[in-house]
Amino acid sequence: MADYCTIDDIRKMLDEQILIQLTDDERTGSVVESRVEGAIKDATDEINGLIGKRIPLPLNPVPDLALAICVDIAIYRLFLRRQSVPQERKDIYDSRIKFLMLVGKGEASLGEKDPEGSGGSQAPEITSEERNFTRTKTTDF
Repeated sequence: MADYCTIDDIRKMLDEQILIQLTDDERTGSVVESRVEGAIKDATDEINGLIGKRIPLPLNPVPDLALAICVDIAIYRLFLRRQSVPQERKDIYDSRIKFLMLVGKGEASLGEKDPEGSGGSQAPEITSEERNFTRTKTTDF
């Protein structure tokens, strides 16, 4: 299953030095890409777990919003490896998870590329059987 973001997407959001600090346990001075890929996979799995009952998986094409959410969750997971997640990152993670829960319930949409549509109208659709008693049917009573 394809992941919803890439290492390059993470690099656009995190300074290279911070990425090194979050992944370089061996102190080689470079990003350990396998750890970033692991965080991305975990983020993708977390997204799938929250929306999978409503939306066919994997997401293809990946909605832009799903990509952004995947980046945020992966970054959170990288910080979590160090056991000190900045409050800003924790708040972003929490809001992303709440949003995905709404998507999973059908109360929010991943946007234009959402396989289940863009959310559309929230108005209920009302249907019923044909009426048994109408004016023409009851004229002889």
